Amino acid sequence: MSHRNIQPGFPVFRLLSEKQIEDLHQATLQVLEKAGVAFMCREAINILGDAGADVSNPDSVKIPSRLVEQALKTAPRTIILYSREGEPAVTLKAKTGAHFGGVTGFPYVIDPRTRKYRLGYVEDVADFARVCDALPNIERVYTGSPYRTLHASVADEVSLLQVAMNTTKPIGCWITDGKASLRRMIEMCALIAGGEKKLREKPFFMGSSEPTTPLLQGKDSMEKSLLCAEKGIPNFIYPMPMAGATATVTIEGTVAVSNAEILSQLVVVQLKYPGAPVIIGAFPSIMDMKTGIFASGAPELSIITAALTELVHYYGLPVMGSAGVTDARTVGIQAATEITYQIFASALSGADLVHNIGLVYHASATSG
Repeated sequence: MSHRNIQPGFPVFRLLSEKQIEDLHQATLQVLEKAGVAFMCREAINILGDAGADVSNPDSVKIPSRLVEQALKTAPRTIILYSREGEPAVTLKAKTGAHFGGVTGFPYVIDPRTRKYRLGYVEDVADFARVCDALPNIERVYTGSPYRTLHASVADEVSLLQVAMNTTKPIGCWITDGKASLRRMIEMCALIAGGEKKLREKPFFMGSSEPTTPLLQGKDSMEKSLLCAEKGIPNFIYPMPMAGATATVTIEGTVAVSNAEILSQLVVVQLKYPGAPVIIGAFPSIMDMKTGIFASGAPELSIITAALTELVHYYGLPVMGSAGVTDARTVGIQAATEITYQIFASALSGADLVHNIGLVYHASATSG
């Protein structure tokens, strides 16, 4: 696979050399061919087996390089996200500039009036959606759900509805209740768009699926990814490796493991639905050795994300980065430093869609 040098019209920095990028790609292929990936989804195992992968052990499915190369060829190079009204809102294409997105709903929030850490409510989702809608540099919205104050069976759908009513920008969702919940959310968005065909043609809704580090494709994650592909809905594939805990302690090892998790899911999706819109990404960081937490404000997050960005751009595909997250619980010097560093790093590394603006306190809460 050749690497194309594209000179963008904005400042960038390069973290990896051409050789380092190629080495990481080859390391990824070795992980997939020799170590393998565990699959808990029977449909995915059957798809891979029919294509020639070694599925004799579901805990270590070996994926040949030719299937990876095939998936990278059929995955779309350009993905357009639309507004609720069906107008083009964001064009994702490798090396064309960063687009930032905010977070509207989470189990906890930092109250914008009292600045206190508390449980999140459905009203908070609507408030944060309106804030994101009003900010010109926030081009899409991502929502979780305040499932500690809403019943889990309806939390996803209620949150999505609140966001859709309060912003016209493209919406991505953290789907807590699995495939059944995702199906209902797609049906809801189809009603808003004027039918499933119109939603497929001009999607304003995006799904998400998360491989589990190290090297595990869970049933829920894989089913969500396949459902999005079936419906023509753009889908984020993003693992959350924690270097020194769930991934190797080295930066390059964490990048290779993350890439293997991403590409193993991409292979399944592209085998069944060639050309399905997939946005590759990750939310990687390190384990804080003192507390054991996922250090979402650590500088390593930006370094690993930048390396993955260059690797995915080597494939010519759009990539989702991460920035605007802090481990601080209050707005102050720590929050300002971590958030600013991440945003500059993501913009300069050229991540196409930047995720997580507004997350605080180890990514456990949103802040207004």
